[in-house]
Amino acid sequence: MKLWSFNSSPQLSKCILEYCRMLHRNGLFDFYDFFLPLLYQYFALRDPEISAAAFNVIEEISGDEGGLTSLLK
Repeated sequence: MKLWSFNSSPQLSKCILEYCRMLHRNGLFDFYDFFLPLLYQYFALRDPEISAAAFNVIEEISGDEGGLTSLLK
């Protein structure tokens, strides 16, 4: 999934970010360990649309106590 994330079209990248959001909402067990670094990498991209989409997912995660703790680390 990480390989697809950075070698894909912007539209596929946005779909992957929405998939990350869905996994967080469904309570995936190791979500913070695997997906937070991926979201940070997306946020650092130069494409403003993808960065904004990643920021929206990060913002939603920060509403959760576990997510906020993981973000602060």
